[in-house]
Amino acid sequence: MKRCRFCNRNKPALAKAHVIPRSFFKIVRGQAKHSTEMRVTRNAMKATYRQAGHYDGDILCKECEQKFSSYDAHGHSVFTNVFKEPNIYRDAAGFECAYLLPDVDFLLLKLFVLSVLWRASVSRLFFYSKVDLGARHEAKIKSLIANGTIDDSDDYQFVCSHHKDHPYPNVILPPLSQKIGGINYVHLSLPNVQLLVKVDKRPMPDVFRKIMVTPNPPHYMVLFPFRGSSSQDYFEGMKAVIREHWATKGKERRAG
Repeated sequence: MKRCRFCNRNKPALAKAHVIPRSFFKIVRGQAKHSTEMRVTRNAMKATYRQAGHYDGDILCKECEQKFSSYDAHGHSVFTNVFKEPNIYRDAAGFECAYLLPDVDFLLLKLFVLSVLWRASVSRLFFYSKVDLGARHEAKIKSLIANGTIDDSDDYQFVCSHHKDHPYPNVILPPLSQKIGGINYVHLSLPNVQLLVKVDKRPMPDVFRKIMVTPNPPHYMVLFPFRGSSSQDYFEGMKAVIREHWATKGKERRAG
């Protein structure tokens, strides 16, 4: 028997539940048969081929997994349709500042973001190991998802962004907990979309309040440069580890 992390009931078997919905991994996969997960350390490089992306067989029963389906469907619709016919917001000087998210149902979209956040926190897969919300936030978010509602707290406001000049499109990076200005956030990654979710009772700083997704339109996906971003830091760090890995292997071959 296994215990579902959502309903807390013991079940003979749990679902192969996706933390990030399977539909997003189809974007990563493209026309190929599989998406590829790269895990790089100084001692080893490992490529895992996944037809349906990451799933975790230890978090949700089949009945509870269905509670996420409407949220996942809306999140996928918003964060893919935005690129099909981009509606661009420009400032007074004509500079492209953001894409306008299409057909947003704020309730469904926020519950989608929270559902990915919750699943990432309770999952024990290595890919999600940098996210741990703690018992209080996990319980609160689970209650919001179960009731299909959102409260008026400032705990989980979020900003979404896109790097137009990203040299590695259609990738999903591991989510990451981080502090910005002393406030706790989780950085979630979807193909071509970055989500910064505040997991903190303190109010969103003014610099983010102007661009965060709110109940009322317009809903912005802000355009940020790739250069100088946390995504660039991640890729540059990975490339440095790969170079070090192959340099070490070369030394071992020459020594042998």
